[in-house]
Amino acid sequence: MCLSRLINKILGKTGDRVMKKTTFMVYMGGDNGSVLSQLDVDKDIMEMRTVGSDESLNIVVQADKWDKRSGESTTRRYLVSNNFQGVEGLAQMMDQVDNIGPTNTGDPNILINFIDWCVDNYPADRYVLVLWNHGSGPKDETPYRSIFVDRSGGTKETSISSTVRNELSALSNNTYDVAETKAILFDDTSKDFISNLELAAVLKHSYDKIGGKVSILGFDACMMQMLELAAECAPYADKMIGSEEIEPGDGWNYGLALRDLENNPSISTTELCIRIVNAYAEEYASSPFGERITLSALNLNAIQDVLESLDIMADTLISELRVFDSRDKIIAARNDAQAMYDTDYIDIVDFAINLRNRFPVSSRINMAASRLISSLSPGGGAAGGSSFVIHEVSVNYDTKRTHGVAIYHPMVHASITPFYDRLRMNSVTRWKEYLDLYTSL
Repeated sequence: MCLSRLINKILGKTGDRVMKKTTFMVYMGGDNGSVLSQLDVDKDIMEMRTVGSDESLNIVVQADKWDKRSGESTTRRYLVSNNFQGVEGLAQMMDQVDNIGPTNTGDPNILINFIDWCVDNYPADRYVLVLWNHGSGPKDETPYRSIFVDRSGGTKETSISSTVRNELSALSNNTYDVAETKAILFDDTSKDFISNLELAAVLKHSYDKIGGKVSILGFDACMMQMLELAAECAPYADKMIGSEEIEPGDGWNYGLALRDLENNPSISTTELCIRIVNAYAEEYASSPFGERITLSALNLNAIQDVLESLDIMADTLISELRVFDSRDKIIAARNDAQAMYDTDYIDIVDFAINLRNRFPVSSRINMAASRLISSLSPGGGAAGGSSFVIHEVSVNYDTKRTHGVAIYHPMVHASITPFYDRLRMNSVTRWKEYLDLYTSL
């Protein structure tokens, strides 16, 4: 038994199972070597330590970190405290609950094990789960050059977009080539990652383990605030926080985000979401680097009206694409929509606004676009007055037309990303059918 584990066992830092108000779980995929070296695990844990766990709050971290000095990775679990401020090495040693050795962050079973461990040892009335790593949205794409064996026994071979490959190559000295696809939590040692469908399976397990939905699912990762992902996660999470755009290396400001939980343990989940989003905006408000900053909080319980509205608009767009004049207007509306770093991702509200502005008020497409805009606007929707977009911020001229949620919409003549048709959103809407027609023009 390692010294820190022995000390923490003596101090009762694990296994006491005291029910608290909130357990804030952070699953950190830091085994990225040179690819994501700018995402500093220690820095974010230090931010969490400015608040620390208390009688109402558990801050629990699992960090799979690549150690450049030893050339190895290992995974440590922490119950983050605010002790030993300014003595980071000692603080981490004392906060460490366990060292579970090398793990594959991209294996959903490792994430499931972390969630189970948190619930068993740090029960709470409310659970927040933050996934910390690189994300690629619904494209499910990874930089690794290989074909992975599916855990069900098959293979999953697909291709990587130049956008994702270039982004990751820019963060390192490596060049990445054709690969298979997944979405988040990339692990360089294992060359693995968690797909959208695997993430949904993890969340279903957490639902069964907790006996209800995770209160907040947070993505401290790039380009995860997509309607497709919201639809996957909606059955298992109440709220979802993420960015339409790529995130700067510093990511979330955990000190500011957690301060409100410390000051007001009974803060509502909705208000906590708003504070986390505002803390992110505050972090980058005065940045001299001009990052494309976006972050939003979504009420996943209100997604049904959004999906119904999207289905109506997709159905209308399919009909209108067969009309020559309408087709040109639709293409122009898409091309003028607020695009993200990956230009296949666009702000869905901005796209709908462009459609509404190009078609007469009495037209089917104008009415469908207006309904979609209403369902996505704060104060809109039909979920008992609840808004789907709770709160959103953007801190840059380049992102001024973002509204809190993006959608996958490639250009004319483009190919549809593999596995896209497997997503839940495409089983309840005609959006994929519309994209098939649009990209074939």
